[in-house]
Amino acid sequence: MWFFVGFMFLIFILMGITIGITPFYSRQATPFGVSVPKKYPFVERYKKRYAVWNIAFT
Repeated sequence: MWFFVGFMFLIFILMGITIGITPFYSRQATPFGVSVPKKYPFVERYKKRYAVWNIAFT
């Protein structure tokens, strides 16, 4: 039983990390599924904030 709980915990953590870093590995023009021109520097801040919040709350 403890093996199953540990395994599910590990899977949950890995999913959170994977979802958190997805905007960094997707195409640069569509970090969140929406086309954004490169002239907006605040998109980089949002990507970092999204990763930190997603990984922290996972």
